[in-house]
Amino acid sequence: MRRVKWRAVWLVCWAAFLIADLIFDLRARLSALVVDTEKGAPGLFHSRLQTILLVVFVAVALSPLLWPLARRWFLKAKPKEGPEAEAKPPPIERDPRDASLAEALGYLVDRSAWGAARKDAEPEDARLREAAALIEEAARRGRLDIRGVPPGGSARRSITADHWLAAGIDLG
Repeated sequence: MRRVKWRAVWLVCWAAFLIADLIFDLRARLSALVVDTEKGAPGLFHSRLQTILLVVFVAVALSPLLWPLARRWFLKAKPKEGPEAEAKPPPIERDPRDASLAEALGYLVDRSAWGAARKDAEPEDARLREAAALIEEAARRGRLDIRGVPPGGSARRSITADHWLAAGIDLG
């Protein structure tokens, strides 16, 4: 979506108003529209002219602000039809510094110095269980912040260290 430069729009609106005033002599035309009121009450003519000019001034000044509202009101998006119309939950936002549990375990087992030292001595499933135990212990002591999405939620929240006293990682 492109960002609108409102100062430029505002300047263009004012320039268009001034050019239209020069070309079409708007003030004289506005005066002609209310000239018949001058005969009955001369003060009424000037107050109406000032009111009309004020309305035009306000309309030009507010046009950049009202344009997005008018677009939203008159150019409403049509509702989607078919399978895409079903409500989808908002996507879970992920911080690029975060790693999933599977990524963290894979790193510990395959690419870390800890995993490399045990690569020849232990089978992979034993290293995986030991890595999961290390992560659980760090979470219990509060040295590792593990976040998860609660049931029905859409944002990750920190899992407290107390939770890890009774919970663990299921390698299934």
